[in-house]
Amino acid sequence: MFPLFTFLSFLRHAQGYIWLPALICLVLLSTARSSLAQENRIKVGLALGYGELEDMSFNQMQYNGLIRASQAHDIDITYRLSAEEGEENMLVNLTALVNEDCDLIFAGGHTGREQVMAIAPEHPHIHFVVLDNPVRSIPNVSSAVYAQHEGSFVVGYLAARFSPGKRIGFIGGVDIPVIQAFYRGFEEGVRHGDPDASLIVTYLSEAPDFSGFADPDKGYALAEAMYQGGVDTIYAVAGATNTGVIRAAETNNAYVIGVDSNQDHLARGHVLTSMLKRLDVSIVDLVGKYLQGELEGGRVYEYTYANNGVSITEMEFTRELIGEDVIQEVRDVEQAIIEGRISVTNVHEELLNQ
Repeated sequence: MFPLFTFLSFLRHAQGYIWLPALICLVLLSTARSSLAQENRIKVGLALGYGELEDMSFNQMQYNGLIRASQAHDIDITYRLSAEEGEENMLVNLTALVNEDCDLIFAGGHTGREQVMAIAPEHPHIHFVVLDNPVRSIPNVSSAVYAQHEGSFVVGYLAARFSPGKRIGFIGGVDIPVIQAFYRGFEEGVRHGDPDASLIVTYLSEAPDFSGFADPDKGYALAEAMYQGGVDTIYAVAGATNTGVIRAAETNNAYVIGVDSNQDHLARGHVLTSMLKRLDVSIVDLVGKYLQGELEGGRVYEYTYANNGVSITEMEFTRELIGEDVIQEVRDVEQAIIEGRISVTNVHEELLNQ
């Protein structure tokens, strides 16, 4: 077999360099196609709210979804994180992503909904997705909602069946409709598990003050006051503030239930479980729909227990503490929700439209 160099030398002498222009054309065509493919790559942006990127909660779950989408699909990705709290910072993030020529932009949380509804009509060539709040009226905006009421029912049932003193707490980050939906589901789950259990509720802030989602020290203080007042188990739905509540549970030898991402490892043996809101699953799913031309504007996509939109952890560090009998009861409740034998009240959209 001839070496490649010998073969090319033969062609050169035999064809009088006729092959060389053709080779150059092929190289140029290949380069042009590569450049065109690069230019045609879809760019997906993510506008995050106030707090840390790796907050072990809401922001991190969204970011994980963006990374997973980039691994599953041939896309470019970028994100913007709010340096300060407030709705105007979400608008800054969205504007930056628009200026970066993103084709598809995700925005999460309560501030994301309002700001996307304001900016999307000005950019009809860009598709926006609002996470965690419904938007039905804008043709280039889709939205995703999650059955936090279902997941909260399950952890409410667990809290009632586990709580030694039957005094259970709920700490919400901000008193807004989506957090109230968490509470309503949790309350129904507690009552299902033990109608006689007492429930103490508090919120860290009220809209438009969203600092309650990013104040671990205040979360610690509120949780410690609850624990010292006789509460033994708290469901914390407060974004990055959860780390403070979890620290208080460990310090006071008490128990807590995490939210959004898996927080069980933050205080092993004290975090009974975490209610997972699978924003990561929805982002990967919706990016795939966009690439297939199937993402519908004006549609609200629902992520529930039945399609892996919410779930709880495997209770890796608390299985022995909780006991297999109670864990089996919890799994039975999950299955009953999936099959529709237990119906949980969802107040999210009703409260949002008031």
